Amino acid sequence: SAIRALQIAEPSPAPQAPFDLPGYWRQFSRDYEARMQSGLARVRANPAGLRALARLSHATAQAVAAAGPPPQNGAGWHTLDIPMESVAAASAELLRLAPDVQALGPPALLQALRTTLRALQDLYGGEAPKP
Repeated sequence: SAIRALQIAEPSPAPQAPFDLPGYWRQFSRDYEARMQSGLARVRANPAGLRALARLSHATAQAVAAAGPPPQNGAGWHTLDIPMESVAAASAELLRLAPDVQALGPPALLQALRTTLRALQDLYGGEAPKP
């Protein structure tokens, strides 16, 4: 909608071979996600946590699928490794999924979670302000 005029100086050369844009995009997206999520976090999750984890990304959904089905009684926890982009990103995601998902490692992730939880405790742990 912002183009007001267009003039083609030379015609484009014909493509050498048919280009599969949908296939290229699927592969690019998978490769990009793998590059962005190069670290691993070890977590344990209950069935609700597994469902929430599976919605985070394609790579995380694959890790959840590899963990197998939840126990029949629905009360069990799975331990699995999930991809993470960074400690900060993983910390934010896992805080959002608590208490259905618990981080078990790496140590830097556990420290980041503890630091955030202490800050939240300092912020909200005292008496409620009076109106």
